[in-house]
Amino acid sequence: MGVGLGRIEKEFILKAVSEKEMPVTLYGHKREFQALITGYDDDKVTIEADDTLWEDFSTNDPVSVFFSYYGHFMTFSTDVRYIQ
Repeated sequence: MGVGLGRIEKEFILKAVSEKEMPVTLYGHKREFQALITGYDDDKVTIEADDTLWEDFSTNDPVSVFFSYYGHFMTFSTDVRYIQ
């Protein structure tokens, strides 16, 4: 069974994943692809992936993110805010 994280734990883990360039898997819109979390702050998570992978997404599409953090599987869901 999954356990929710507090704000400080979430911030620590997402910053570590970003700094260590750990791969994450995104699921959404009948697509699955590998990406990197390149930034995190209280308001947003910045994710980079190959440009062609984002073609099927648009603003407000739901996305689920999965990754392994030193053997612990983590996940969160969010919406696409914008694509650059």
